[in-house]
Amino acid sequence: MVIQAPPSELLVDESAPWSVGLGAYGGLGLLLKAGDDESYLLGGGLLSVRIHYFWAGAYVEAASLPTVHSLSYGGAVGAFVPYWRWVDFDLAATLGVRTYSTISRYSYLGNYSTSTPALGARVGVSDRAGEFVGARVGAHIAAALDLDRQEKEWHVPPTPQNPEGSSGTTRFGGFSLTVAMSVGLELAPVPEKPAPKKPLVAFR
Repeated sequence: MVIQAPPSELLVDESAPWSVGLGAYGGLGLLLKAGDDESYLLGGGLLSVRIHYFWAGAYVEAASLPTVHSLSYGGAVGAFVPYWRWVDFDLAATLGVRTYSTISRYSYLGNYSTSTPALGARVGVSDRAGEFVGARVGAHIAAALDLDRQEKEWHVPPTPQNPEGSSGTTRFGGFSLTVAMSVGLELAPVPEKPAPKKPLVAFR
């Protein structure tokens, strides 16, 4: 005799047709660029608006690399899948501007900054608790590619300690991978009665 487990389903939650959220996040990143890779800390904020299974938002992010600071801002648009009594998933494409600024005491360039457009993507998982005003906690992985990588030459004149002087090139931009945790507030309507749920995936 074979005993089968009862069927179960992953259900999409349709009880809140819209939401508005504001959150902050922080994490770790890795910038891959020609000749040198750099790990760094990052922090940022995201303002998002969701209608059913689609969302759009604006973000700002700051990062501290070993020799430069970066500031990014831009927009995101993507899909959102809220599961009934489970976690929610989101996927989005991002487009923004990333500005790199040198740290004068660590760079021969002194105070120098340059900007590049950045194209990226992110995948996130989160969960919400609360009524009309709720808290959302989650995590996401993101990747971004700088579309206009730049190089800046620098020269140090000869000194008694360095009679021949020095010269070199500093590279700005690359491909970044980040992982971050987030927390924020979200406004969403509270239905008078639960809305029907659609089975997205069924297991038997």
